[in-house]
Amino acid sequence: MPGSLRRNAAREGRARVPDVGVLATLERLRRPSVADGFDAVYEVRFDGRGGFDVSRP
Repeated sequence: MPGSLRRNAAREGRARVPDVGVLATLERLRRPSVADGFDAVYEVRFDGRGGFDVSRP
């Protein structure tokens, strides 16, 4: 979440979403699970170097 707020803060004009909007959206989300009908669920995180780390929780 800190990465999302940091990237959003770097946006300008209409591309920037108020922080309250980002945080309110986060509260409405939940993690998916295989019980939702997915064959597999992966966790994707920013690696801090411009890429991603992908793993199974």
